[in-house]
Amino acid sequence: MARKILLALFVLAVIFFIDNLILIALGCTASLCGAENSFYCDFFCVFEKVLYVASIGVPVIMFAHNWYKQRQIQAN
Repeated sequence: MARKILLALFVLAVIFFIDNLILIALGCTASLCGAENSFYCDFFCVFEKVLYVASIGVPVIMFAHNWYKQRQIQAN
């Protein structure tokens, strides 16, 4: 069980690293294209929140679904 938790934490760390790389690439591209401060205050902040929530939500939902299926198999 501890091994699965460590694996899940490692996967989440990798996901957050990739998210940050995506945000850096988006910010640099926007800056090169001449984005104003309103871009970073409006779109970029909302995009960052959605990206982080999706990055946490998808693995948690997958884990909960697998856990629920295993509990149903054990109950039968």
